[in-house]
Amino acid sequence: MKTSNLQSFSEFMQEWLYGEKGYYQNHRVGKEGDFYTSVSVSFFFGYCIANFIKNFLSQSLKLLPNKIAIVEIGADRGYLISDIANFLAHFTLFEKLHFCTIEPLKNLQNTQKSTFAKSQNTPLITFNSLQELKEYGYDFIFFVSNELFDSFACELFFKGEMAYIQNNSLIFKPAPEVILQTAQTMNIEIGEIPPNCLNL
Repeated sequence: MKTSNLQSFSEFMQEWLYGEKGYYQNHRVGKEGDFYTSVSVSFFFGYCIANFIKNFLSQSLKLLPNKIAIVEIGADRGYLISDIANFLAHFTLFEKLHFCTIEPLKNLQNTQKSTFAKSQNTPLITFNSLQELKEYGYDFIFFVSNELFDSFACELFFKGEMAYIQNNSLIFKPAPEVILQTAQTMNIEIGEIPPNCLNL
């Protein structure tokens, strides 16, 4: 990982998580892994979400559009979206549903499809980005996610300064004006700020 030149913390974090040798290329989730969530422990979480979706859609089953997607963002190995599909497969509305993930890493796309295929005959659709999903033209979309926000690259802000990485060391320098403005708008003195705050 290149750290000899000055780079913002968000650039470093993005590369560390998603780069060619990044953490998500070869990470371990589960009881024996680096961390685990409710999805790793039981299908109950996915079933609860699926039950909510079923109740919501059943109230207007005759009025439902033809193209409905349930989309998980940050699906890791695909257990949550698979649990949701397994529950909904017992109801007639299942035939109206498409199950999808948004996943930029090809190796995880393949893993998600493999996990999904173990319990479903219908294929899992994977998208590289939100823009690709938009182009697919769904009439109605449910978004689901678990432990997503901690995987977003961010800037570290501390009392008017921003974190950078240089020579494998964390240093703070005066923050750019756009970061200062965002911090003021969000009333942040110490915390994390989205790196793309120009687009907020």
